[in-house]
Amino acid sequence: MDDAGLRGGGWFALPIDGSERRAKMAQQAKQTSKTTQADLTGQLEQIAAFNGAAMDMISRAGQAYFNSVTALNEELMRFLALRLQHDAEFGQTLTKCEDWSAAAELQQGWVREAGEEYFAEAGKLFELASKATIEGWKPVQERASQALDDLQKAAP
Repeated sequence: MDDAGLRGGGWFALPIDGSERRAKMAQQAKQTSKTTQADLTGQLEQIAAFNGAAMDMISRAGQAYFNSVTALNEELMRFLALRLQHDAEFGQTLTKCEDWSAAAELQQGWVREAGEEYFAEAGKLFELASKATIEGWKPVQERASQALDDLQKAAP
């Protein structure tokens, strides 16, 4: 029999009757309940603080994503408008060519110019996509850094 069911101590320990044992168990349960309730309240406060920080992080990451998508869209629309303008100019100039050699030379220039512009545009889009990735992850990195700092401060 363990000490919870005994009265006295040492070699003369006697069994506790049922009512005393129930009272002692009720007292232990009440104490455990208070401790558990205090622990739970503390844990809930920590969860609420974490969720608030997480929601802020998600909100800032979402805003960064939206800004990045907007910048990519604007760049694509700018490039599309430029290419349409250059293609229209090429078509108009092509109709004014008087011989095949002039038309071939014009077409070669148009292909070269288009290739250079597409290549430059790919570089711009790559830069925008890289920036989007960095900006999108920045709130996550900041929150992770803050969480590590909090853990280090809380460590004994």
